[in-house]
Formats: sequence, C-alpha cells, structure tokens
Amino acid sequence: MDVTSGKELAGPDIRNSCQRHLNDLQSCHARGLHWDVEAAQRSIDYFAKVLKLNGGDFEGEPFVLLPWQCFIVGSIFGWKNARGFRRFRMVYVESGKGSGKSPLSAG
Repeated sequence: MDVTSGKELAGPDIRNSCQRHLNDLQSCHARGLHWDVEAAQRSIDYFAKVLKLNGGDFEGEPFVLLPWQCFIVGSIFGWKNARGFRRFRMVYVESGKGSGKSPLSAG
C-alpha cells in the first residue's frame, strides 16, 4: 500500500500494477480467481531456503528477495483461477541493469 499511497517512490506503471493487484483482491471471487497466500509465500520462501547467491561479496548467502521481487514472485504463484491453476502463465519483467533479473528468473 505504500506504493499506491505515494509513500514509496515508484513510477506510474508500478503504481498501476500495485493498484490493480489491490483491486483484484476485492473483485477476484466474482471473476473466478482467488489469492492463495500460502502458495505465494511458499514460492517466496523457496528462494531463501533453496537458492544461494553466486559470486561477489555475497557468495553462498541465501537469496532473500527484495520487496519488488516478492511482489513479482508472489503474483506469479499466488493468483489462481477457479480450477486451481496459476492465473499468469507468462511474465514480462523489466528492471535496471544489475538488479538481479537473471537470478530471479533462474529461481
């Protein structure tokens, strides 16, 4: 909610994405969707429990996701349709150089 309120600095596309997520939480059941909190958290926890950082000063440290990465991973695996399948089957992520896109997508 910090993003949609303007408390957290974000561009219009990010703010709109966060607002859409909040709107979907309100209207999901009427549309045959549901937010599976456990599935979202399980997918986020997987990164820190299973994956280790490779190279640099943080070699071997757990891959703890940043908040923006949690939003992406949680959205991918947390949203389900009426049949229990993931709502999103294809994802496009755009972020700056060196922000961890490759390790995130490898997870």
